[in-house]
Amino acid sequence: MPAEETLLAEVPLFQALDPAERAALAAGMRQRDFPAGGRIFRRGDPGAALYVISHGAVEISVETTTGKKVVLGQLGPGDFFGELSLLDGRERTADAHAIDPTGAMEVDREALEGLFRKHPGAALDVL
Repeated sequence: MPAEETLLAEVPLFQALDPAERAALAAGMRQRDFPAGGRIFRRGDPGAALYVISHGAVEISVETTTGKKVVLGQLGPGDFFGELSLLDGRERTADAHAIDPTGAMEVDREALEGLFRKHPGAALDVL
């Protein structure tokens, strides 16, 4: 099984997919690399993708109305983030920055829709 499919199999959102469905989704994914300290997205950005971390670390945070940064979590290999905005089409609700040099597989709305067109039943497994 290719690395992308193995990574998807570890994500709870995609665990119910069968191997053919995971392969179809993996075909639409792309590798993204972020330098240490690099911004992945900012609160308020359009949310058109989720990310599955292959290596490195990501910090998810928000800024309060008084300007204080509140860290919501730190994520590492195998973790995913950004799924809420991908699924509901709304703006990002937090900031995401790479802590270390980070690689992540990006699953965008187009890849997800491609999966659902090719395997309509997969929508029930994901949603």
